[in-house]
Amino acid sequence: MNLLLLSISVNLISGAFIDSLTSKTFDKYLSKGNSFVYFCDPSWAKCRTASYLVDAVAAVYEKYKDIVRVASVNCDSYRNLCKDINSSNYPVIRFSKSPSEFVQYDGVNEVDDYLGFVAQNTGKPHIKLSKPLDYISHQDFHNVVFDTNTSVVVGFVEKDDVGSKQMIKHLEQLNGAYIPYDRIKVVLFDKKDHKEFAARFNASATPSLVLFPACDVDKSTDVPPKIVNGKEFWEQTDKIDKKCKQNIETHSGDKTSVTVLQWVNKKVGAHRTIEGGVESTAGVEPGVADALKIFGTALKSDFAVDIAKNQAMEVISRSKCKSASDKYLYYMEQAMENGLDWIENERSRVDGILAFGQLTTLKEEEFRIRSNILEYILPDD
Repeated sequence: MNLLLLSISVNLISGAFIDSLTSKTFDKYLSKGNSFVYFCDPSWAKCRTASYLVDAVAAVYEKYKDIVRVASVNCDSYRNLCKDINSSNYPVIRFSKSPSEFVQYDGVNEVDDYLGFVAQNTGKPHIKLSKPLDYISHQDFHNVVFDTNTSVVVGFVEKDDVGSKQMIKHLEQLNGAYIPYDRIKVVLFDKKDHKEFAARFNASATPSLVLFPACDVDKSTDVPPKIVNGKEFWEQTDKIDKKCKQNIETHSGDKTSVTVLQWVNKKVGAHRTIEGGVESTAGVEPGVADALKIFGTALKSDFAVDIAKNQAMEVISRSKCKSASDKYLYYMEQAMENGLDWIENERSRVDGILAFGQLTTLKEEEFRIRSNILEYILPDD
């Protein structure tokens, strides 16, 4: 296996496939060799969170199942396969080389730790998805976090604090997912000697996690100079805070990499997955999907097409998909001018480009959005 190729491919893989095991298939599946098996009850909240992490492991090894295959067992449906598992220990991860031989994972529930567990049991190199984070000083703070084109996630931490160390580990994983995506940045701020400064941004607690959405700033005039405690520094700080601070968001929930990723995606309209790929549903949320289907059906029946188009654009304008409104409008106009056959052919072309796989993550996201729009414009048979 070409490990260089693998390290590059990790950020391009999406749509991971996890094998679901049943009482009938369990022994046969495990008898075929190395298996990473995830046992849980999907009704448990912590199982739903962990499933995203297992998805990431599956994504990494999707093309390398000769090393390990990733599977899951629903302990609510197949209790006989989970009879030796205490539900208080969910989620349970086991590496199996045969139906009767397994090693149980007892580490932290995070993607890189899962991947290390695979490496330990296969003898293969440990593939890491996380990326180290930069610390920013309070002198540089405004120059980094308030940007016209980039949203910034800031972890307010204290280096010797146990909770901070754990959150840093999760944020390094988050950083790995967002590195190819130049519109989101993840950084750290050591608040130990700057608690009053951190409190300006609702970061009194340790650790705290704050999202600074992109803000229209003129860095030649808005950003304060690098004067530690000078009057001019604080005057400029107050000026930019007044302009941008009203839009910041503080994360109050579970701070695992997956939950933070989902939170950031929702807030800024991104479509990343924790392994660095693109969500399969990128660009189309349920209400928008329904509006596109109505438009496609109206076009097929040649009835009230303009009304359906206008209604669809109205729905899009109120959704988190509005950033892609130009794409929706373009494809609806093409459908009206050239017919649904053109949409079908365009979708085949776009899906072919996606299948070829030689795309940057930003291009992959763009083409995934295009594919989804085209899919929903096409009416059901």
